[in-house]
Amino acid sequence: MSTREQAQPETIPDTPAAAARRLIELGKLAAQAYGRPDLEATLVTALGRIDRPETLIAVIGEFKQGKSSLINALLGIDIAPVDDDLATAVTTLYRHAEKPSAIILASENGTDVQRVAAPEEALALVREQANPENARNIRAIEIHLPNEFLRAGAILVDTPGFGGLAVSGAGVSQVLLRAVDAVLVVSDASTALLRPELQLLTQSAALCPATLLALSKIDLYPAWRRILADDESALGTAGLEVPVVATSSTLMGLARLRDDAGLAGESGLPALRDMLQSLVLDASRVEASRRGLGDTRSVLGHVSETARHQLAALENPESAAARMAELEAARAALEHLRGPGSRWSQVLADVLSDTGGEADHQFRLGLRALSREIDDDLETMDPARRWDELAEKIRTRVGAAVDTLFVQVEAGTRAA
Repeated sequence: MSTREQAQPETIPDTPAAAARRLIELGKLAAQAYGRPDLEATLVTALGRIDRPETLIAVIGEFKQGKSSLINALLGIDIAPVDDDLATAVTTLYRHAEKPSAIILASENGTDVQRVAAPEEALALVREQANPENARNIRAIEIHLPNEFLRAGAILVDTPGFGGLAVSGAGVSQVLLRAVDAVLVVSDASTALLRPELQLLTQSAALCPATLLALSKIDLYPAWRRILADDESALGTAGLEVPVVATSSTLMGLARLRDDAGLAGESGLPALRDMLQSLVLDASRVEASRRGLGDTRSVLGHVSETARHQLAALENPESAAARMAELEAARAALEHLRGPGSRWSQVLADVLSDTGGEADHQFRLGLRALSREIDDDLETMDPARRWDELAEKIRTRVGAAVDTLFVQVEAGTRAA
């Protein structure tokens, strides 16, 4: 058999990220060739996003649904505090690092401070027992650890159960749902979705399209398949296209101890990881590639413009004088915008001020109405029996008012 007739090695097709990476590398070389370290730095950042795009995945749900256990199962280690008698009191982020460490973010005398600590010390403060009602004013805790699941850029966010503690009784803040890349709602298999959970899923799907539902603790409830069917039916009736995965953190823990792939499959955790990978992490890398290619296009535009002007100056020295005249005109226009033409900035400031004022007015009206309702309730209720109910009402209404305030300000800012 001749060399020509020999079978050629199979060509492995490029992934979009790999193809984008090569183009960005070429753009970086062009920036280097034209002495533009600022443009080169832009593309270095773009390459970093492709190699490890950070993807925030919030794990949310009511109390005692198994959120922390599910995070442990996803990570493959027992790191998040789990106790049937205790609750997560502080939002905790788990992200990749080569060496374990932790950062405690707190508020002291109205000032935000952060302190580096050992993971064990920081995680002790996650428990409600160690930090009742968040008396230490801890805003969040970051746990950094070497982990394969997190290495790809995933950041898991373990949130307090909604309905109290560190979040408003209205549920999970809209600010959080807008900030994250994906939401994993956890509901155990003891009952079908409750109304607050369905409302949470509706809100989450509207603000964060990558929303999933994990049906947890299927090892404890033999009728979990019926609950799964009921949940899927409820989601369909509500018009929500939310994927549902049945999971058992306990089975996954046993599978790790026994190195049993079959048992791991029954736990549902590999399926959940695959779903997060395809729907969230891969999509994040594609978005990072798209953004990097946009940066490359911009960099090459700057480089090619420089090259054209340099070539024109060499071919026609008179064009250099014309270019200098253009730059002088641009400088004069900029000075005009800073001086006599600066009226536009005042107009913009006035619009934003009006937006903030209107949102503040509506917020205060809502709080006054709530105050009147509370006064009426106090006149007719028995505080000894209904105090917790009243406190929950206040948390719910104030939390909803704050979320509405943020949405109004954001909408007004976009309109401006």
